[in-house]
Amino acid sequence: MKRALAGGCALLLLLWTGCNDSGSPAPTKPPPATAASIAPGSPTSTSAPGPALEIAATSVPRGPTDTAVAEEGPSVAFESPSSQVRPGESFEVAVVVDPASRGVSGVQVRLEYDPRVLRALGARPGPLMGENPAEAGPIIDVVPGTLDYAVARLGATTPPTPPGIFATFDFQVQSSAPAAMETTIRLAGVKVPDESILEIPGVRVGRELTVKIGW
Repeated sequence: MKRALAGGCALLLLLWTGCNDSGSPAPTKPPPATAASIAPGSPTSTSAPGPALEIAATSVPRGPTDTAVAEEGPSVAFESPSSQVRPGESFEVAVVVDPASRGVSGVQVRLEYDPRVLRALGARPGPLMGENPAEAGPIIDVVPGTLDYAVARLGATTPPTPPGIFATFDFQVQSSAPAAMETTIRLAGVKVPDESILEIPGVRVGRELTVKIGW
């Protein structure tokens, strides 16, 4: 057990190499909202009712047909939910991994979103990395509008790893979000090490998840 724990910790350190010297993720700019205006200091009370939100994710892009790595590499993408939530209410976003017959020992992602519209609440591991995996994070809003999270398998990885949910993320819609606008949640900084704890090249990253505010 001690060897498995040490291996999981070493893998998390490998996954977290994208952090800066302070241990926080490197700054990135959150995706812009498409509303005419959103006050950055708007209140986030959850008591007032509001317009419903439609959440939908597009399929994983296949990449160039003349590039074998892009076609055959593992994919990391949002699950394709269809859900209705209102400002002030919370909702879940699942991220799925298709290892494409490879062994996967861990996954790290950064989610980017507009904090004026959405609030990240937390993350929990899915079944992809087995029972009781090692976790790093979630690190929320150290850089506004970002959530960083990594999960590593404890013990050896025997390929192929079956496809499955890497993690589920909890978000809340700000009650101040205006109607008739769209915002997005993006996958960024994705890392996927194989059974030898070497980063897999050619990982396909799914398109952004669109959150549409409607009446």
